[in-house]
Amino acid sequence: MKKILRMLFVLSLIAAATACSHNSNRSQLEAEVAAANAACPQSLGVSGSLVSIAYDKGDNEVVMSYTMNPTYVDIEALRGVTSEQKQAMGNFLKGESGRQMLTLLDEAGASLRLVFRAGDTGNPLEVSLSSDDIREIAADTDVVDNELAQIGDIVAAENRQCPDDYGEGVVLTGVGLEHKSMVYNITMPDSVDLSTSERLSGYRDALLSNLRGSVNTNPLMQNTLNLLKSVDYSIRYRLTMPDSTTIVIDIAPDEIIGHENEGA
Repeated sequence: MKKILRMLFVLSLIAAATACSHNSNRSQLEAEVAAANAACPQSLGVSGSLVSIAYDKGDNEVVMSYTMNPTYVDIEALRGVTSEQKQAMGNFLKGESGRQMLTLLDEAGASLRLVFRAGDTGNPLEVSLSSDDIREIAADTDVVDNELAQIGDIVAAENRQCPDDYGEGVVLTGVGLEHKSMVYNITMPDSVDLSTSERLSGYRDALLSNLRGSVNTNPLMQNTLNLLKSVDYSIRYRLTMPDSTTIVIDIAPDEIIGHENEGA
């Protein structure tokens, strides 16, 4: 895991090195890469340095070359986790800080290759994303953006109904998105005692049972759960008790989807 984190740290330099407009032609890509290369070498601290960035017009490929400090980065060990490195590259490019680079590569139909060397010698380690890989990452990013936008619309609709009295003193005061969770903020009455782990576990079981039991009759809930699952979000209930203490209950969509017949 530490090796992958180091790889992500190295990738963090990419965004700053290639910040650019969204011009889709290859000439723009070449110009932006040349401008980034003019700022090389760039230090990665004790891990090493970004030595150069080049654009190969013939192969339509951006090549980023690194010299790594063998004391902190074991190149030979990294050779065994190439698939994890590619996944890390993709996840970085889909993130906010890597999105500009992803867009430029995708619109130019270009590929990306990272070349790592231990010191100034040794066999290089190369990790590549083909133009098809880049296209798939960009398409997946668009899908995720669309799904998050739909979830945002659902949250806005829920909030328009707040405060919503669920009865017996239970009130939904608001819905939000945070920490990869769709959060339901609820105030609780004196009649609900969650002071022990057994009572809290029982209350969570009751919530889960009610969710499972209502999925088949509530298409909106089914749609919401599928969206949350697709972007790896959970449902979070933040319960504010009468004494102002807060209790958090997290439920993953997988605990509900496929278990509908186990509901109340």
